[in-house]
Amino acid sequence: MATSGTPHTADGTPSPADGTPSQGSRGRRGWLLGSRGSRDEFDVDYTRAWTGLWVVVFGDVGIALAAIFGVIHVASKGGNGSLIVSILTSAFTAIGTMTTAYFGIRASSNTAEKSIKKLPGTGTGTGTGSGTGTGTG
Repeated sequence: MATSGTPHTADGTPSPADGTPSQGSRGRRGWLLGSRGSRDEFDVDYTRAWTGLWVVVFGDVGIALAAIFGVIHVASKGGNGSLIVSILTSAFTAIGTMTTAYFGIRASSNTAEKSIKKLPGTGTGTGTGSGTGTGTG
């Protein structure tokens, strides 16, 4: 049987031409449904990114719903405008802070990960200049 020049992964599926990591036979649906195949670094980063994003989205929605409920409750009791403004200001501050923190942490984490991967000898434990040596002399 003749084989084509296309490289294949271990499970026989063609490798992507652009060099992106392959999901293998699991595909996206298998990953989303929680198939228990082996997880590589790509899967862990992918899961971590989506989980963090969903936490932020649901947190933002929860804060917005609490603010809406608070505004409706205060308005129905005949509360003054300064109470409503303080509820909305606090809600917008919390949503903005949580969203900004997520994207800031994610960006710095990605930057640190990329810079560590570019270091020579990373992960070998044989780096030079660690400053912990007990040499004589």
